[in-house]
Amino acid sequence: MKTFFSRIRDKIKSLCKRIKIVLSAKTARAEAFIQLKYNKYKARYDALDKRRQNRVLVLTLSSIFLADYLMICFLVGRNPINIFPSIPVLDMRDEITVYLPSPDTVEPLKETRKVQKNDDKIEYIKRLTRFVIEGSYFENTRAMTPIDGNVRNVWIYEGTCVVDMRLDTLDPEAPLVAGSEIKFREALKKTIIANIKGVTNVIVLENGIPEKDIWESAAADKEWRKNQDDQDPSNTSTAGPDIDR
Repeated sequence: MKTFFSRIRDKIKSLCKRIKIVLSAKTARAEAFIQLKYNKYKARYDALDKRRQNRVLVLTLSSIFLADYLMICFLVGRNPINIFPSIPVLDMRDEITVYLPSPDTVEPLKETRKVQKNDDKIEYIKRLTRFVIEGSYFENTRAMTPIDGNVRNVWIYEGTCVVDMRLDTLDPEAPLVAGSEIKFREALKKTIIANIKGVTNVIVLENGIPEKDIWESAAADKEWRKNQDDQDPSNTSTAGPDIDR
């Protein structure tokens, strides 16, 4: 048994010696190769003038630092390009004043909005009309304009702005505030005059017809039809009482 373990021990020692010899030989060859390259590049470096030597030194150190930075970014999982703080987004919008019809006050509400102005005055007036129809951002004023209010066309002539609107179908369940259309016209007039240079008067048309109510006339027609239906004899039962005999 001792002889068996002795042979195994001798084989391990022999194997370690062979590995050591191989590693020593490879190390010597690597050192010789490195020394050869070092002498080669040192000779090239020494052959350069002082200015070029400094340039090579700076480029070498910069390459080392850059490689170190890339390795650190790789280890921490960071984007190498993300080294500067984010550039703040510049707000290029203009501040405008919008007037809105209010159910509680006679005068329109005044709000400040930040919007991107259009170069086209016609499209800009359509946007202003949309702002007035949509109502306030802070108070519930949507009942003052119970329509979607699509603008058909806009004209500007000698300081007068004409806005032609198309009457959309009113929601039968939508509550209508008395005098809301008058307040809407006044708010729209102030909004356009405040934001469109040169405009001093605003006229609102309904399908090309001036001085015509946009939605209050429709509300009146709806109330009239309701009264007619209530008074229609055909809607009431004419059958007599059921008398048991």
